[in-house]
Amino acid sequence: MKVKNVLKFLTTSTVIMAMTFSLAGCGSEEISTSKSNDSSEETSTVQATSENAKIIYVIAPNSGESWGRLGDGFEKACEEVGWEGHFTAPVQATNSGNVEMVEMTETAINNGADVIMLFVEDQELFADVLTEAKEKGIYTVALAKPCDYCDLRVGADDTDLGHCLAEALVECSKSDDIHVMEMMTDVTSFGQLGQITPFEEKLAEIAPSAEIVGRDDCDSSADATDKLSATYLAHPELNAMITVASEAVTGGAAFVSDYGLEDEFTLIGFDDTAEVLNAVKDGTLSCTVSAQWYTIGYTAVQDVYDILENGAEYEYSQSIPARIIYPDDVDAYAEEMGIDLN
Repeated sequence: MKVKNVLKFLTTSTVIMAMTFSLAGCGSEEISTSKSNDSSEETSTVQATSENAKIIYVIAPNSGESWGRLGDGFEKACEEVGWEGHFTAPVQATNSGNVEMVEMTETAINNGADVIMLFVEDQELFADVLTEAKEKGIYTVALAKPCDYCDLRVGADDTDLGHCLAEALVECSKSDDIHVMEMMTDVTSFGQLGQITPFEEKLAEIAPSAEIVGRDDCDSSADATDKLSATYLAHPELNAMITVASEAVTGGAAFVSDYGLEDEFTLIGFDDTAEVLNAVKDGTLSCTVSAQWYTIGYTAVQDVYDILENGAEYEYSQSIPARIIYPDDVDAYAEEMGIDLN
């Protein structure tokens, strides 16, 4: 069984942002941007080069920064292999998000998709549409979270990511005594708990005296600031925060600034957007842990290409290791990953 080694490197309404990627023939690139009949839908198109180009869709849960980075990696890989790619995602979150993603998957099937990559939160909700895809010979890939109905899973190595968070916290802590707050997008999220649990286990191993003061979720930067503030007032010993929620990073920075805790509070960032990397570079964040969303998107396309075009065999779960990015690493990392810090 071949297991591919990869480099170390992860708001719903009726508004859908669709991005279509492929390569132009004869060495030239033709890019056009147009509005669909639905004025809320935006489509960007690049013509494909491969004569046997496959049509590949990504159905993402949102168009936020993390999934946007995945889309960047997806785009780059589609260009390299000459496949036509479509990145589709609801723009704003609503309770109907999963239902809308099922509808988007059905649309991809009807539009002749050869490959569908998607994030599945509720397997049973997607069971019928993914069964239909399989019956029609469409190759399906679960992004981030495993799904029993998909042929392959490509996502972060959640255990490694949790361990990196613990190692980064201990390495960067501004105090010998660690009293840390955990922030999540949703404290009941199976996927995020799969990252938080290894964090706690590793922290207990390498810093047995460390205390986890609390765990909370947030749906915005302001919400994260408010919840950190409430926890700090109840537990003035609080002196650190780790997060698996991008929203909490800027919220944590605002909290530290509001209380004048820059010299004593340790903030560990999450992901590798330009904003986060600049915050690491200027010392607002001690470091950041990247789930490597760009590499996930890139690797997913390359792996499927290898499977469908070359007959390669892969283990079901392809996990991408996390990376810790310290201040001295930022410039080199940004250049490596093509991130504009300006």
